[in-house]
Amino acid sequence: MRHSEVISIVTASDDGYVHHLAGMLHSASLYHPEARYFLLDNAISADNADKLRGLAAATGIDLTFIPCASLLRDRLNTRLTTYARLMIPLVLGEDIGRCLYIDADTSITGSLDDLFYSDMGDCPVAATKDIANADLVKKESSLHSIELGRDYFNAGMMLIDLRRWRGEKIADKAIEYANRHPERMLFWDQSALNKVLYLRNRPIDPIWNFFHWSDARTLSEPPRIVHYTTLPKPPQWPESPFAELYKFHRDQTPWPFAKRPPPGKNWFKEKRALIAAALGIEKYRKRREHEELLEYIRREVAEPALTRARALSTASARKSRAGADLSAIS
Repeated sequence: MRHSEVISIVTASDDGYVHHLAGMLHSASLYHPEARYFLLDNAISADNADKLRGLAAATGIDLTFIPCASLLRDRLNTRLTTYARLMIPLVLGEDIGRCLYIDADTSITGSLDDLFYSDMGDCPVAATKDIANADLVKKESSLHSIELGRDYFNAGMMLIDLRRWRGEKIADKAIEYANRHPERMLFWDQSALNKVLYLRNRPIDPIWNFFHWSDARTLSEPPRIVHYTTLPKPPQWPESPFAELYKFHRDQTPWPFAKRPPPGKNWFKEKRALIAAALGIEKYRKRREHEELLEYIRREVAEPALTRARALSTASARKSRAGADLSAIS
C-alpha cells in the first residue's frame, strides 16, 4: 500500500448518536488532522449538521456529509443507521481505493497509519475477531449455516479494500442477503457481512478495536481505538474506566458532557463483599475480579490515553493560535 494515499475515515450517524460522533471526530482529529472524513448522514437535523460542520472547522478536518437515508430506505427498507456501512462502496468516489470504517461510539487513542497502510493480501476486509461470546458465535453460525468458529468479526471497525468490494459486488451481495433473510440479521449488517465475507477477513490485533475488556492484560500494545460496545456506555456509566477520556473529547464539542457523579458506596456492603471475596464465595470473587480489571484498564489504558489526548489538544491549540497570528501579521 503506497503511503501517498491520504487516509480516508468513514463513519455513520443519526441524531441519536451525533454526540458520540462528535467526540470520536475530536479524538481522531488529534491524530489525523490531515485525513479525509466521510459521514454517512442518516437524516441528521440541520441544527446538528451545522454544529458538526462547526466542529470540523474548529479542528481543521475535512468532513464530507453523504446523505444515506434514502439509500437505506430504497435498498434495505430500513431506517437503521448501522446498515449504512453497506453503502460505503456505493457512495465513495472511485478514486478512493481503501478506507477505514469506524463506528461513532469510539475514541481514537493513537495513530492509525500502521493499520491503514498495512498489507491486506487478497482479503477484502481486515477486522478484529469477536469470538469471546461463544453462544453468540454459535447462534450466528446456526442462522447462516456456516461454521464461523474463530472467524466471526466485529464490523464496528473495518479496513475496507474498496476496489475489491466494488469488483466483487460485496455490498450488493450483503444487501441482497439481508433483504432475503431479515430474520437472520441477529446483529444487522454485521451478520450479513460475516456471511458474505466468510473466511475472507484478515484478522487484526485487538488494539485496533478494543471492546473485549478481558483482553486488556494481554494486549500487544496500548489500544489505538477504544470501542464502547458495552451497555451502558460512558454517559450512563460514571464509573466506566473511560469516563474521563470520553468526557474530555465531548467537552471539546458542541455537546459538552455533564458527567454524572458515581453512586454513593455503602461501607458495610463493600466490606462484606471484600470479606466474601477473600473467603472464595463465587459471586463476590467474580465481582472483585471485575473491579480489579476495571481499575487496571483505567490505570494502564484510559489514563495514559487521556494524557496523550490532552497534550495533543494543547499542541493543536497552540499551532492554531500561531497560524492566526501569522495571518494577522501578513
